[in-house]
Amino acid sequence: MATTYDLWTRRDTTMSLGITAIVEYLREQLGLSERQCFETLDALSPPQFPASGDVMVSVSPGYGVFHEEEQAYPSINEDGDNIVGNLYKESTIDVTAYVRTRSDAADHQDIILHDSLRGVYTAERNILRALVGRDIAISGSTRWLHRPLFVQSVSKPEMDDTKGIAWITLTFGVHFGVSLSS
Repeated sequence: MATTYDLWTRRDTTMSLGITAIVEYLREQLGLSERQCFETLDALSPPQFPASGDVMVSVSPGYGVFHEEEQAYPSINEDGDNIVGNLYKESTIDVTAYVRTRSDAADHQDIILHDSLRGVYTAERNILRALVGRDIAISGSTRWLHRPLFVQSVSKPEMDDTKGIAWITLTFGVHFGVSLSS
């Protein structure tokens, strides 16, 4: 069943609050701690893995576009009412899954891709299941997205043999209203 998104019930917000909500939602959905799922400026390649766990996820802000025709500047109208300014932002986030690598005795790398617990494709699928089509609240039931999260692209899997880690990055579309109020 298709969901209708009433844009009039959406709260304008900031990228800071929005990305924090996404990180918290991912932690909950994937059962990860703050040390295993966190925000970064850019995808780490490769990061230092925490002492526990076989999977780690980072969320990084991506590029964005503001449309001139969808910008309301802060002002005061002729009745003296304060008009709160806002913008519409079409943005992206990069969600990178990192997994510990353990190849078999013959040093085959297919286990890095296909392992049911810590394979790169398993981590990719878990992130897709957690985020695609989701309308994540910024707090309680307060909604902010102008459309559900959607995946735009995925990187090729990469690996660092010396650190024993592999990773893959998914780029998601994040469209929302940006508040210009203080």
